[in-house]
Amino acid sequence: MLPKSCLLAAVDLGSNSFRLEIDRYYKGRLLRKDYIREPVRLGRGLHEDLSLDHSAMERGWNCLKNFNDILHKQKVRYVRAVATQTLRQANNRMEFIEQGQKLLGCPIEVISGQEEAHLIYLGVSAVLNEDKTPGDSLPPEKRFVVDIGGRSTEVIIGQDMQALAAQSCPVGSVGLSMDYFADNQLTPPQFSQAVAHAHTYFEQAAQQMQHDSNAPLLWEQAYGASGTIGAISSVLKNNQISDGQITRPGLDWIYEQLIRAGSIDALQMTGLGDRKDVIGGGLSVMLALFDTFPNLRTLVPARGALRQGVLYKMIENP
Repeated sequence: MLPKSCLLAAVDLGSNSFRLEIDRYYKGRLLRKDYIREPVRLGRGLHEDLSLDHSAMERGWNCLKNFNDILHKQKVRYVRAVATQTLRQANNRMEFIEQGQKLLGCPIEVISGQEEAHLIYLGVSAVLNEDKTPGDSLPPEKRFVVDIGGRSTEVIIGQDMQALAAQSCPVGSVGLSMDYFADNQLTPPQFSQAVAHAHTYFEQAAQQMQHDSNAPLLWEQAYGASGTIGAISSVLKNNQISDGQITRPGLDWIYEQLIRAGSIDALQMTGLGDRKDVIGGGLSVMLALFDTFPNLRTLVPARGALRQGVLYKMIENP
């Protein structure tokens, strides 16, 4: 059992970025104390033979050493580190993990796609519930949650804190960018192929989710978590296309800007930040999602994500 007040940390070893979040657990609530994101691009080092190259490993190890320094300085006692799709796929993952654990100072768990999806849903839902107005007596919300990572995308349907059906698909912003936009060009044929590839996986996921939930895929609100969705939301807001919510017309506007630019190098788009080089893959995933799920009309950016799910799970099982 956790003490009444303590520091908890979650480390997310993603395919695009590594993230460290440190929260203070106090009276049953989590209060963010520190957050660090480093664009390690681990997924870019995964080759066709599923070996992870040493330059990518070195970038990851350097980041984990930095995280360890921060954790040690802040005297964080409770830490959980989870790794996702790139390390699920890499056939030499143990080389990275064994050295990474020494540098980070704690075990690194390679979690399954299903566990990742459930933790994402928990993180999004827990933060949404925290944001509720005290005394709110509205019935539990039926929600659709999607998280686009570097090499996988998780889609979940649930009600309140309970995930009802969840799928993890091996398509993401980094993977599709490497497979279909490696020449840094942005053309309609490249997008058509990338969207079709992602759509194949999402179609299978939708069928399985409908089977698992034994009900039509309907929801009251749809939420999007993590970096790709945050970047697309930021682009739409910064260019006054929307208030940050993501719709199909908004995605079509971004698509038109990318085609007009013709290449990553020529692209000038406010709000993209360091995700410019993976926007082709990221947008392709978004377009495929809206194509696959006809009830998906508006996607609201969520504050919660995988790392919040990890932290809330630590409260349940320290």
